[in-house]
This record gives sequence, structure tokens and C-alpha cells, in this order.
Amino acid sequence: MRVLAPLSICVAAVLFVATAVSCGSSKAIALDPYTLQRSDLGAHFKQKAAHPVPNALAIKQGTSAATVRRYGRVGGYERQFRARGLAPNLRGIKSRVVATRTAAGSHGAFLYSIARTGVGLSKRNSIHRLVLPRVGSESRCYYLDDTRVDARVYFCIWRQGRLIGELFISGFLEDAGPALLRPFERILNKQASRMASFR
Repeated sequence: MRVLAPLSICVAAVLFVATAVSCGSSKAIALDPYTLQRSDLGAHFKQKAAHPVPNALAIKQGTSAATVRRYGRVGGYERQFRARGLAPNLRGIKSRVVATRTAAGSHGAFLYSIARTGVGLSKRNSIHRLVLPRVGSESRCYYLDDTRVDARVYFCIWRQGRLIGELFISGFLEDAGPALLRPFERILNKQASRMASFR
């Protein structure tokens, strides 16, 4: 029986990306509609967690207060999903969105986050660029293989206006390739579509 470690473990070394874009004001903003929803994924998945990511939590997760102020962060939201039983290919999904006060702030946060991707990883878990069609205004996608837990993780960071989206998926290493990449692209575009409605 194949067992895969939780997505949070598989991407623990790259989660700085998820907080590096945590970017000033603590003004409340409803961002949950702009992450993936349970209805986007089908019956094979159940929601594991869903919660706001306010400035205080972003700082607690490792982003400096100066970085938070610099990029004008106004809120964030995160959802995590796990596969039910023997659902094919995808095992775990993390969807996050962060909002900034201005598109310029979002652009700066995107560039900062890209520059920090992979910092602190060992060579065994090195990150590789993944070339995909652009998502939103600008995007960068990657993959990571972790042989210790027989996992491949695909993830993408992109900007749409004042929003930054992040999507992580994990699956079994033996399924790496089209079996994982196609559903990754499909749900990536679903989240991007949700973010496009943000005003």
C-alpha cells in the first residue's frame, strides 16, 4: 500500500514562499472566495483546513514585519485538501491567496517571493523550474521531488492585479509526469479564474 506524507511535510522546506509574499495593513478583507473550493476538485477530495492568514500569522510564520509593511499586505486566506481513500494521482492540495493594497506592491512581493524560492533546501530536495503557459499577469512554476516520502510536489506562484495566488499539489513520485501535471494545470486555472473576479 502506498503511503504519502502530508503535503505540509513535502513542502515544508519551501513554505517560505507562502509567507514571503505576506506583504502591510491589517485591514480585513474577504479572500476565501478566491482560493480553490471543494466544488472545484470533485468527490475524491475533502477539505482538511481553511483559515485566514492575517498579518500577525504571516509574521509568526517567518516573514519580517518590515516585509509585511513594504508590500502593503491587506490579507490572506488558505485552504488545504486531502484525497479520500485511493483517489488517483493527486494526494494533497494547498491553495492560498494574498492581497496587497496596490498592484505595484503585489508585483514587488511576487519578485521577492521568486528570489527566495528554494532558499535553505538541500541538494537532494532541489527545486526545478516548470515551464507552463503564463497565469495571470506574471507567474513562475516549479517542481520538487522528495524520494524520502516518494513524492513529487508541483507548485506555482502568480500575480493577478493586487492578488498573489499560490498552489501546491503533491502526488506519488511514480505518477510524476502527465498524470500529475494535467490535473495541476486544470486546478491552477480554476483558482486563477476565481482570482480574476477580484475587484
